[in-house]
Amino acid sequence: MRPVRAQVILITGATDGLGKAVALQLARSGATLLLHGRDEARGQRTLEEIRTQTGNTRLQWYRADFAALSQVRALAERLLLPTLHRSAPARIVTVSSAGQAPINFRDVMLEHHYDGVQAYCQSKLALVMFTFDLAEELAGTGVTANCLHPATYMPTKMVLA
Repeated sequence: MRPVRAQVILITGATDGLGKAVALQLARSGATLLLHGRDEARGQRTLEEIRTQTGNTRLQWYRADFAALSQVRALAERLLLPTLHRSAPARIVTVSSAGQAPINFRDVMLEHHYDGVQAYCQSKLALVMFTFDLAEELAGTGVTANCLHPATYMPTKMVLA
């Protein structure tokens, strides 16, 4: 495996919580970071904070609202897949959770019986399923896809609320 200083790492959701904490740690290690978020002002503030706290200037900002699939596709086509294939061996790590629940395909968006915990748990199972599918799609390309459960009850805004 290449040293962290020789790696280019995309972090989604990098303006807050776990994403921002990971970005700070990796910036301190000297990695080149591609930071993603949906809010331009928060993204620019995050870049400046990380540069100031770490001295790392190898940071780039990418804005995309993942609630809009067109923006997800545009970000992936502009940056992600071509870069991963050129950088092989490379890896995609999806942060999921051990807190998962079966998906109700008759009400996937929970429009009839919304429950925040159920929505969270369904989304985490969907991430695991997506990662398995992606790993199969990328087989033989030198790019791997993995998912992980980072920890239980980390002090994030969602847990503290």
